[in-house]
Amino acid sequence: MGHTALAGLLDIAALQAKHIETYESLTKALSQRDELRETAAKSQQLAMVLYGMIGTLQDRVTRLTEDRHRLAQSAGEQLAAGARAEERERKLARALELGNGPEPPSGRPGLPRPGSWGVW
Repeated sequence: MGHTALAGLLDIAALQAKHIETYESLTKALSQRDELRETAAKSQQLAMVLYGMIGTLQDRVTRLTEDRHRLAQSAGEQLAAGARAEERERKLARALELGNGPEPPSGRPGLPRPGSWGVW
């Protein structure tokens, strides 16, 4: 073989090595692309799960807020009812002190008012 034939074979070998290197690079790039696609799909699934969880939590916050408002309103009404009951008790105590208390219910003997027992 001549020098040209040897040089031609070396060029072919170099070209084949370049093709193999290019093929390996392409194979690596395709593998990375597939991994990226898989990672993107998993990320999308995770994002959908998180969006669902956020929606559930928002619904729960809404319900809890409504419960808090309802309980606060109920507590306010109970406080007002308690204040009214205390006012009625004060009025009743004042009336009893002044001797203007209500008559005992019929059929039940009442206790004499203080100071009305007389002397024995």
